[in-house]
Amino acid sequence: MHKLHIKLLNLVIGLCVLCIIYSAYAEVEKQKIQANELKGYEVKFDYAHYPKEREAAYEYYKQNYKFDEFHPLERSNIGIDLRDVDNDGTEEIITYLQNGGYCGSSGCRFHILKRDGSSNADSESKVKYNSIAQGQIYPSIKILETKTLGYHDLLIEDKRGDYIWKNNGTLYKVAQLIKESDWGKGCSEDAFGVKREVPRSVSHMQRGAEISNKYGFLGFHQIDKNALKSTSYIDKITNEWTGKYGINNEDNFLKDIDVQNIAVCEYYKIIWEQYLQDYHKYDSLQVGGVVLSQSGMISAAHLIGYLGLKSFIDNKGVVDIRNGNLVNAREYLKRFGGYIIDYNAEDFLKKLHGMKVYFDYHNYPAEREILYQFQKRHEDEIETFPLQKYEIGIFPYDIDNDGENEILVYYNNRGFCGSHGCSFYIFKPLKNPTEDKKYKLIFGYTTSDHIQILKSSNLGYQDLLLFDPWESHIWSWDGQKYDLYKKITIQKGVIKYV
Repeated sequence: MHKLHIKLLNLVIGLCVLCIIYSAYAEVEKQKIQANELKGYEVKFDYAHYPKEREAAYEYYKQNYKFDEFHPLERSNIGIDLRDVDNDGTEEIITYLQNGGYCGSSGCRFHILKRDGSSNADSESKVKYNSIAQGQIYPSIKILETKTLGYHDLLIEDKRGDYIWKNNGTLYKVAQLIKESDWGKGCSEDAFGVKREVPRSVSHMQRGAEISNKYGFLGFHQIDKNALKSTSYIDKITNEWTGKYGINNEDNFLKDIDVQNIAVCEYYKIIWEQYLQDYHKYDSLQVGGVVLSQSGMISAAHLIGYLGLKSFIDNKGVVDIRNGNLVNAREYLKRFGGYIIDYNAEDFLKKLHGMKVYFDYHNYPAEREILYQFQKRHEDEIETFPLQKYEIGIFPYDIDNDGENEILVYYNNRGFCGSHGCSFYIFKPLKNPTEDKKYKLIFGYTTSDHIQILKSSNLGYQDLLLFDPWESHIWSWDGQKYDLYKKITIQKGVIKYV
């Protein structure tokens, strides 16, 4: 009887827990519905008008932020909108700083500037302003009809979701997560590729690579257009794609994970060797309770902008730029500190872009017969899965530029395939062919069929790039045969040579 009571008690507890979970779930769903129905004024940032307010915002940023020769403060950097958020009859200046030094994967800096009521300035130009809201966000702010302590609540979006900010009588602070964003799921959450428990697979990586959001954060690394300007993928003046490495538009960039990896490596190099060159001395030193490192500083700069990171360091960790969901420089300095950074992709760049090999399984009957007979000599190895002629993929190409095509062949048969792919061969035509022998084998390897013939070459033979889900290989001609030149891995978003 006692055991039965215990079982009943456990059942009741279990049902209560389920009820609590269901109620919580229902409340979350209710919040989501309410978030879609929240009414208010959509802030629209203007970068050309409001000269008086623009000058006031310019002076505020000039006095409270440090800029450098790479990203000087320009009045045209500052987006302006006006709204009376506290209903006192005077409009506040809502600002958004589109300056590459203070922008990162979490957005750019914003402030709401309120006129200092205690100011006794004798001219409009000397009126002082105080910031009553600040953060690192996307340019998405809605001033809601609801109020707290006389101030309108704010609905603000950052890369992880929509948040309500409320004023405590002096400052706005994050009060509630309304809706979590899912745009970045499957792509890198930061500069070094830590994901939200997303399995490491090519398919997930490709989905992440092809994701963008409406605010201009692109691909696997959520790289923003300021970074793409600094790496010359986008022209700084015209804002047009430059055609670098064949990338002429956003769609091209999103479809090319290789270029995305190269672009972020180039950006890391610029961050460290240019933007942070005078901060190398802090590597391995403790600031604000965290030990700084090259990888940690690059990651934090990727998140909040390198000038934001400098502000953190200059103020010994007291000033910590936060975005809407309170992710901050200190957290990134800790989480991504201590990595060995290999951002020098120059050698890889020379070899990366070439021609994708597309194997033909229908044409080239004469070559197909030769390749079929070549493998028939090894029937004892494949008797379980006899080779069929339609399983032979053929790609004729003059890989050594001597005027005659070599035959690149891929045996897509279970007897020739394993966990790393299938058998890939290159046959070169003989200078003095016989009836029995017209080609000689110059390369053989087991790989996926994702193969590129690169523009680079050695001793007249073009290099090859063979892709693998975990490790790719560049092969170069050594005078007698193709030999392994370099192994390449892309670990946590960083290109590494093995």
